Amino acid sequence: MLLFYLFIYHFLDILQTKVCEANTNYFTEIINNRTKYMKVGKGAPTEVNVSLLFESIGPMNELDLNILMTVRFFESWYDERLVYDETMMAPLMTGDHLYLVPSMATNIWMPDLFLSTSQKSLKHSVTTENAYFKVYPTGIVDYSSKFTIWNRCVMRLRRYPMDHQTCSVYIESYGYLTDKIKLNWAKDYALTLEKGAHNLPQFMLTNTSFTKLSFEILGIGYFDRLVLKMDFERNLSMFLVAIFLPANLFVIISWVGFYIDRRSVPARSTISVTTVLATVTLILSTSLNSPKANYVKALDVYLGLVFLYVFMALIEFSVVNYSDSKRLRRKNKQANKVCKIFLHLTEGAQQKHFILQKNIIFL
Repeated sequence: MLLFYLFIYHFLDILQTKVCEANTNYFTEIINNRTKYMKVGKGAPTEVNVSLLFESIGPMNELDLNILMTVRFFESWYDERLVYDETMMAPLMTGDHLYLVPSMATNIWMPDLFLSTSQKSLKHSVTTENAYFKVYPTGIVDYSSKFTIWNRCVMRLRRYPMDHQTCSVYIESYGYLTDKIKLNWAKDYALTLEKGAHNLPQFMLTNTSFTKLSFEILGIGYFDRLVLKMDFERNLSMFLVAIFLPANLFVIISWVGFYIDRRSVPARSTISVTTVLATVTLILSTSLNSPKANYVKALDVYLGLVFLYVFMALIEFSVVNYSDSKRLRRKNKQANKVCKIFLHLTEGAQQKHFILQKNIIFL
């Protein structure tokens, strides 16, 4: 009896091993033996649906004209060569699909999509490469990866810091024309923002929009391009505290000198010179921390007017002091003339009085 049970156990073990080997061979046939090159033919182009999940947006760098983004990139397409029997692959499936890490799916073809507006990118690989494939029995393939990009953002700074910026993300195929690949935004979840992802230090995300267009490159042919536009509005609170409020105070302080007696030269000169130097320091520090442009910005005009008001207060003090000094010199000169005439008359009267007294004594 014991031998019979041992025989049954050994038989079931061998059967399970054979089943696992069959499943593994089938998996190898489905995945590893599939060509990683796109099939060539006159069939319909492969449609690729794309969606983005932004884990963080910002900060925006006006000096380098880019914005930092951490993105989860999702794309989905249909490959008829990856259709498989669900019952055969059931032991290897996770739910209703096969879950594969990139190292297990090196022979699976995938679209050659890239972000043409990216200046620099960093793919996440802690603790393992942040990417996966999901292969469904119907031949649908989902691919996802996570990366950080420095996305180019062309900025118009004429109204800085009261400006609105629009940053665009371009997604396109590097080599396949529209007759091979058709790009589309996913219908239900093209864009997802995690909570707090768009809380930038200086900007507020006000609107997003999706478009699709086709463009031609050097006569090669037409490519599909997915365009995501994000509208940002600059937050003025920091500028109010750090620039506008001090600048207004400098102007007000420079005007205080108008109410000080013009004869109090040390007080008025101290106020005028101090406000001019403080304004120059504010302009220099602001210029170092402001984005560079080859045209005049609104902040430059504002600070220029502030400096003009403060400097004109100094000029006014100088003009008033010079006019007052000139008037005093003229008045002193006139007083000196009167004194000389009075002294001259006084000396003549004294001489006549002396002669009269001398004649009286002689008589």
